[in-house]
Amino acid sequence: PPGTQGSLRRSGGMTALRMGGVDRREALRVLLAGGLSGAAVLQSPSPASAADNNDLFQAKFQQGMNKRTERLFACQTQNNCVSVSASKNPTQFGAPWDFTPVTNDPEKAWASLKKAVAADSSLTLDEVDDVKHYLRATGTSKVPKDGVDDVEFLLVPSEKICTYRSAARKNVFVYPYQVAISDGGFQKERMAGIRERLRGVGLNYLGCG
Repeated sequence: PPGTQGSLRRSGGMTALRMGGVDRREALRVLLAGGLSGAAVLQSPSPASAADNNDLFQAKFQQGMNKRTERLFACQTQNNCVSVSASKNPTQFGAPWDFTPVTNDPEKAWASLKKAVAADSSLTLDEVDDVKHYLRATGTSKVPKDGVDDVEFLLVPSEKICTYRSAARKNVFVYPYQVAISDGGFQKERMAGIRERLRGVGLNYLGCG
């Protein structure tokens, strides 16, 4: 009917209702009032954009500092990841490292961190910001084997801690399961190895993000 948003279309005994911002109950009222027969199928206004927003195979790509918190990003629900900022998900949370058992000088701690990451043969150093004390490297994922992991560090001199995030860019699913295949804690193991080389101490609290 004139004045309604959206359109109705018949196809093989089925009526398809295309939504364009119309309340679903109002759309069904219009459908019934028109006396149309057949089943009603609700379709989103833009399937392409919906697919982009709900792609479970390609994890939402995030890297760098969160402008709102000025810390590293947390983890996506469905991807293999560990982050100091993932305080809402205990399985993906990693405690920040206290570097004061080795040095009280943030610049020395920063130099040691860069050296430790550069010495890791499984990682490639991609970005270093000596002003913000931010570092990003990439490595090969365990799941999928040809995937890419983003490994990030942010030193916080005012709190004398090192924060980090390690996350796979892709998810792998086995039909019919809807939960991504786990990497068996590979991200946490990677971070633990770097922490041991730095002789840092993991703090027992939820913080940083």
